[in-house]
Amino acid sequence: MRTFEPAREFLGSTSEPDATGEIEALQSALNSLVLDAETVQSRFPGLTPERGAGGNLTPAAMAENSTDPNDTGSDLTRAGLVATHQTSLRGFLAMFSDDQRRDDRPFSLDNTVALFRTEQEARAFTRKQIDDLSRFLGTDLGEITIGGVEEIEGSDLGSASGAFKVTARIIGRGFNANASLIWSSRGPIFSPLMVVGW
Repeated sequence: MRTFEPAREFLGSTSEPDATGEIEALQSALNSLVLDAETVQSRFPGLTPERGAGGNLTPAAMAENSTDPNDTGSDLTRAGLVATHQTSLRGFLAMFSDDQRRDDRPFSLDNTVALFRTEQEARAFTRKQIDDLSRFLGTDLGEITIGGVEEIEGSDLGSASGAFKVTARIIGRGFNANASLIWSSRGPIFSPLMVVGW
């Protein structure tokens, strides 16, 4: 697994970078850690980068990806979030296809790398995301309702990690979907991967 080492030099132990050049270099380093589109497409050729999605995320945009619908950008900043980069790919043909093989064709993949000020903050945020899966079971989260959560394997991906299969009802679209989630933290990096399909 690739590590966060290219980003370490841009951060002090407790402070957030404030120079424009340092922030740009940090974001570039985070970009190098997420799955690139070519790697994903070699396995799932039907997925393409979603226009206007992914890239460098603000804390507010990152909060929209949080399991807790009440999280805000300010909450994540207080939790120690410094910078985030995301790769988002979608496959709308797989989403609406009646092909019996569509079970093998995910229609959504998101991979995120989020840098926190400290290892402890990254680990705490990872554990909160995992705990919130069960806490919000059956709750209307705006676009989805989590219908079931199953831990699919033990994971040693980092100091706090989990791998889950989640069933969800897509509100307003009238269908159920299955998501495979892997959440892990290493050092000050929180890195979730979510693949959604039938």
